[in-house]
Amino acid sequence: MKKPGLLLLMGWMVSLSASAKTVIYTDSQHPPVNLMPDSRVVWLDAPERFYRINRESLYGGGDDYYL
Repeated sequence: MKKPGLLLLMGWMVSLSASAKTVIYTDSQHPPVNLMPDSRVVWLDAPERFYRINRESLYGGGDDYYL
């Protein structure tokens, strides 16, 4: 097989093995709906929610405590 044919075949095989997945960037105020099973959701406010939940569990939800 000649080089151009081999390169075409290799490129075709690589493109079949690579599959693009959907990534959704959102926050908790706007949750995504009707997602495909292979979709990935990136929650932009996840660090803030994590901090708030941990602060509430440690200090009872008061805003007068700061870490």
